[in-house]
Amino acid sequence: MDLFGGMSVKSTPTPATPATPATEPAPTPVAPSSSGSAFSFLNTPAPAEDEPEPEPEPAPEPEPEPAPAPEPEPPAPELLDMAMPEPEVVAPPPAPAPPPAAEPEPAAPARPAARRPIVKKKRAKK
Repeated sequence: MDLFGGMSVKSTPTPATPATPATEPAPTPVAPSSSGSAFSFLNTPAPAEDEPEPEPEPAPEPEPEPAPAPEPEPPAPELLDMAMPEPEVVAPPPAPAPPPAAEPEPAAPARPAARRPIVKKKRAKK
């Protein structure tokens, strides 16, 4: 049964009339409330489930993966030296030192930006 009182896809439908012994009087059917509410089904008791859903069997455990093959050892360093010569590392020339800066002149104090006067727009006559 799903959250909204309807039957879910997985559950088996329950019989419309539950099996009752002959000595017990038949229960009177419960009429849905006529309040007009879309949620009136919440006030009705949930039907009892006769048999629970069978649980799915657990999946078999996957086999452990074999250990990866060890990587081959790198060739001897002598062979590498013969195959590729090492490039020469050339240091960049030192950057020239900047000339000593003269004492800067004191900057003029910043003035606030001048505000433009507010001008009202004239309306056109009709």
